[in-house]
Amino acid sequence: MEEFRLSDVFTGVDSAKQEEFLRDTMVDEKPVCRDCWARYFCGGGCYYAAALANCDHRIPHSAKCELTRRLIELAIWILTELRGWNPHALKRLVESVFRSESPVVFPIPRENDSIPAYAHCENR
Repeated sequence: MEEFRLSDVFTGVDSAKQEEFLRDTMVDEKPVCRDCWARYFCGGGCYYAAALANCDHRIPHSAKCELTRRLIELAIWILTELRGWNPHALKRLVESVFRSESPVVFPIPRENDSIPAYAHCENR
């Protein structure tokens, strides 16, 4: 794909092409992304996947957009539930992420464990 070539080994990086590419791929510049609530989480998606799906690196792959939005919704839900169910576990998780350690492993509740689905609502 010649349109993505920004440099070569003989002449180095073409700064004008690089600047144009980056400007065109900014999430706020993409019409499809401009009004999406998740745009700053995904950054507009993968340029290569967009080019393969739509023959234009500025138009994100729509199926990947839907999947990304759903995964973000699920992550927010999980964090909200974890905050209500076990705030200490959430704190350990966040600390491990920011220390770039291996992920914290939490015990999986057994079937007979009593964990209210909306325990965080009881404290309000």
